[in-house]
Amino acid sequence: MTSNPARPTNLEITAALAFALGMWFALAVAGLGIGSVLFNRDVITDPRAGVGLGPAMVFASLIGFALTATLSSLSRRRRGRTGGGYAGASMLVSAVAYLAFVLVALAGWLLFVPGNPADALDFAISSAIDWPVAVLVLISFVDALAYFAYLSWRTRNIT
Repeated sequence: MTSNPARPTNLEITAALAFALGMWFALAVAGLGIGSVLFNRDVITDPRAGVGLGPAMVFASLIGFALTATLSSLSRRRRGRTGGGYAGASMLVSAVAYLAFVLVALAGWLLFVPGNPADALDFAISSAIDWPVAVLVLISFVDALAYFAYLSWRTRNIT
């Protein structure tokens, strides 16, 4: 079985994804920190959430980003479409990162914060429309665009 040099190998996809994940994390920390200073408020403002729920929400968003980007790039590679458009795939990656953030907000509140379960829905909805999630969605979209653009560039520029 011969490999097609016009398609990125699994190793190249993994290396590009590792770089994209590092960039995502660095941009998330910087974006949330700068946003916190600009808006003069914490990322998670409800003190009942504790110190672990916010990082868990960001980590879940990162995992959603990683899994969706990996599956999308492997699917595109298998179909031979690595050089095709990638804005749709980037939007899908951003949507999954957003949903992971909100679902972990809901589940984390239900599991770890004592009190009324209806507060979990209120916390998840307020997290879904607050500025931190907008930062994470924007970072996810831009980072996914860069990731898929690299794979597209790699496909067209074979040495």
